Amino acid sequence: LVRLVPYLSFLKENPQVMIFMGYHHPFLSLLGISQDRVITSNRVRGKLVYMPAGGGCGNSPVFSTQVLSDVLRRQSITPFRDTFILIERKQAAKKTKNRSFKYHDQILAALQNVATAAGFRVEVFSDDPLPSLNQTIDMFTRAVLVVSPHGAGGANMLFAQPGTVLIEALHPGPSLHPNLCFASLAQTLGLRYHGVFKNSGVIECTEDDLMPSVRFFVRNLSRL
Repeated sequence: LVRLVPYLSFLKENPQVMIFMGYHHPFLSLLGISQDRVITSNRVRGKLVYMPAGGGCGNSPVFSTQVLSDVLRRQSITPFRDTFILIERKQAAKKTKNRSFKYHDQILAALQNVATAAGFRVEVFSDDPLPSLNQTIDMFTRAVLVVSPHGAGGANMLFAQPGTVLIEALHPGPSLHPNLCFASLAQTLGLRYHGVFKNSGVIECTEDDLMPSVRFFVRNLSRL
């Protein structure tokens, strides 16, 4: 979608232009584009083809990513920010157990203690059951701080307001170098980011690993 959003006005003014995506993206309706315009076949031919520039994998194109985030955040009915979010990977953990928090309950309890003392509340974003798209947008638009294991749930930071804090437990790759795609996304969107890395991986991250960063950002919220 980051290739599409700079041309939203053009697409709305020219409804005869079809969109080749290969699948029906749920965000299209939020952008005001009908799913009927999507071509999902493997091969397509046209007399005139527009091909927007793309971006490298894991590196967010700055302008189009900012435009996409702005358009999506306008869908929220939430006028205020009062929430700390802990992302829980239940379904995903069945496939990639090493990228979920083994000590989720302890991390949640510690986060609730800090949030309550600072006048905030805590919500858990879980993939089982997965909230609706509108619920997800509202939740992350309300976020002040998000604690997340490395995984697809981090993409919901697209809905977060500039200045929101993302504390990510990083996952060591095959060469022990973590994937920093969400650090790149945070930088693009004007978020505050802190990565926590352990050689033993996300699964072994405890509240003692994560909470010092949480407490630091809570102490400095007035400066963010």
